[in-house]
Amino acid sequence: MHSYSSSDNARLTSVVVFGPIATVDFGSDKGTHFVTFDVNYLSKATTQVGSSTVLVSPGYVGCPDLQVFTNTHINQVVQKPYTISSGKGISLKLAADLAIFPRTPAVVIQVNNEIQKLTDTRTLTKDYEDMHGFTVSVDWKRGAGDCLSHFAIQIDNFEKAD
Repeated sequence: MHSYSSSDNARLTSVVVFGPIATVDFGSDKGTHFVTFDVNYLSKATTQVGSSTVLVSPGYVGCPDLQVFTNTHINQVVQKPYTISSGKGISLKLAADLAIFPRTPAVVIQVNNEIQKLTDTRTLTKDYEDMHGFTVSVDWKRGAGDCLSHFAIQIDNFEKAD
């Protein structure tokens, strides 16, 4: 799901995968590519201007209605509020791919004072612009008996051009 907008964005961003398998497609065989794998699944948001925050639920594989495994030890994805700011102003782009099944908890994304409760099987893109900055949080806890809901969220931030 995640694609980098620039080489600087790739350098500033990490992607956490809650799974035993990860595929990295560099999109080209030209140039230098790098990837680092770490066994620590807990990450914190990247708050540097020009970076992305990527959150992936356990079991997400990128296909609607398909989950190849269930991680019973990780039943929530919580991104505590973080702030991104710049004197030039900031733009955010939110992209989500989700399959949240009926009667199960929604993925709750808060950008400043606007709350999005994501449910259903769908994709979502939304752009935000602000003169000063943003405070962002994400919260999802797997419901009892729900072993199929899964999602990926990418939040890109950009400094406004002069």
